[in-house]
Amino acid sequence: MKKLILIDDHAMLREGIASWLTKNSDWQIAMECEGFAQLQDNFSSIQIEQDDSFIAIVDLSYKTENSKIESETGWEIIKWLNSKNIPSIVFSSHDTGTFIEKAMGPDIRARGFVSKTSNEKVLLDAIDMVAAGKTYIQPDLFSGFIETKSILSALSSKEQEIADLIIHNFENEEIAAKLNLKVHTVENYISKIYDKTGTNNKKELIELLL
Repeated sequence: MKKLILIDDHAMLREGIASWLTKNSDWQIAMECEGFAQLQDNFSSIQIEQDDSFIAIVDLSYKTENSKIESETGWEIIKWLNSKNIPSIVFSSHDTGTFIEKAMGPDIRARGFVSKTSNEKVLLDAIDMVAAGKTYIQPDLFSGFIETKSILSALSSKEQEIADLIIHNFENEEIAAKLNLKVHTVENYISKIYDKTGTNNKKELIELLL
């Protein structure tokens, strides 16, 4: 059977997507989860038959306990699902080239990417493509993905890592602590990033990549 796992902390959106897919396709909803903890707690209750085909639809950002700050635990959810041999489609409002590049890259390995601004038919197209063993990026997002991929290909892996932290508003001292580097070393990396991307400061870099 064709089964879906929906992971999103917005209950009304989950319910709406589940209802539409159930009525307009032969996919069934195996589980709805509001976050990573609920997915892990309830995963063992899913009945998996030999001929079942599972796909997860995963948001990237989830509210923390104080309900004011969002964290991008979607990355960890996708990697965890990969360990269970369940492919994921990102379904997120964070739909810029940088997020698509990270989602589809070798570290996260999502199989599809669809913006929450799209309609349900686009999401269903993505599900069917991934079920067929292919990858899917929403067509009108593809040009931004290619542009970002081209820019990031000029950066080393460490420079890409630092650029990603800059996008997420990390200060130099925080980047140094997170990557176990000296602040001066981080500053040197950032200077090289500016040179390679043709930017002059963090604001310009963020605007370029987002």
